[in-house]
Amino acid sequence: MNLFGTLVIIVAIVWVLAYIERPRRQQEQSGATPGRNGVAQAAGQEPAQPPAMRRPRLAIEGTESMDCSRGVGFVKGFALPPAHVADLVKRVGPGTLASLPESMQQTLRGLYQDGCLHGLEVVDLLFRGASLEADKALYFAMVAPPNQPIHVVGFVDKNRS
Repeated sequence: MNLFGTLVIIVAIVWVLAYIERPRRQQEQSGATPGRNGVAQAAGQEPAQPPAMRRPRLAIEGTESMDCSRGVGFVKGFALPPAHVADLVKRVGPGTLASLPESMQQTLRGLYQDGCLHGLEVVDLLFRGASLEADKALYFAMVAPPNQPIHVVGFVDKNRS
């Protein structure tokens, strides 16, 4: 091995060691102490919830959030595994597409283009001028399957409290 190869290896080792030590040095300089799960926490502060543990939420204008802890087994009828539903919101009828907020109309069109509308009733609402009956609701489900990207699915079903 020549001198240049040896020099490259030494520089690479020094760079890796400096890269590994940087988080520890930044912790020491900020006065933070290691918290649970190795997450740094400043003195006197509650540990922040790691990003992977934060529950994602849907924010679609004109919808109300549903309590997913009460069970969402009815989504199986729309080819969604209940265990993968991270959030569920709904818009209760009656109404037509024109009565929905513009942002919700755009969301429905985008989901249709992505192939994420399930069931005939939601497609009827979007394209055939059908109205959402008083006992029905337009649902948006955030699906977070393991090792796959999170996506949103829309469907119409009976209103569930």
